[in-house]
Amino acid sequence: MVHGNVRKLAFLTAAMGTLIASQALAADLTDVLDAADEVYLGNELVSDPFDISLTPKFSQRHEWAKLKREYYEGSTKQMRLLNELEYKRVVNEFDIDLEIGMFHDLSFRMGIPIIISDQASYKFDTSSDKPEFQINRTNSWFSPEHTNPLTPYRFFDLKEGETLKGRDRSGLGDMTFGIAWSPYNTERHFIPERPWEGNTG
Repeated sequence: MVHGNVRKLAFLTAAMGTLIASQALAADLTDVLDAADEVYLGNELVSDPFDISLTPKFSQRHEWAKLKREYYEGSTKQMRLLNELEYKRVVNEFDIDLEIGMFHDLSFRMGIPIIISDQASYKFDTSSDKPEFQINRTNSWFSPEHTNPLTPYRFFDLKEGETLKGRDRSGLGDMTFGIAWSPYNTERHFIPERPWEGNTG
């Protein structure tokens, strides 16, 4: 019994060690620009007075959602969750990431997001026509003479097949500013003849 517990403990310890090692290997490297420094190009030490990086990026983001609401069915006295609307949003964004070296392993960073277009739209959910899943789109709350209280009427004044589009927005997004610093540098004391030593900041 003791040997079995020891084996289980050893297996658990090995599993935890593997998990910790995998998490450590997954860490991101810190890449920081600097200024007033020196770097090696091949075997030659050259001056590096100033670093700057300008990175343009384009992204397109899609969002989808299904709007549901509770409906109390009077005939069965049950509360059901029914589909009513489909939501969609498309954002086209052009980002400019700027980084400027200030000193040894110290840089200033700024992100400038430019929103090219940002538009949301709604339409009635068409994934199912079954009454147990779907709001009755023909039974409008906005037309009382057509409203049947025994069926789940719709709350939104949309026509069948109509898509309500919001305002197409564009402009400057939320800008970001920051300082990046690295306490460890693998290149400043790099020795070409002995690359295995002296690689600390």
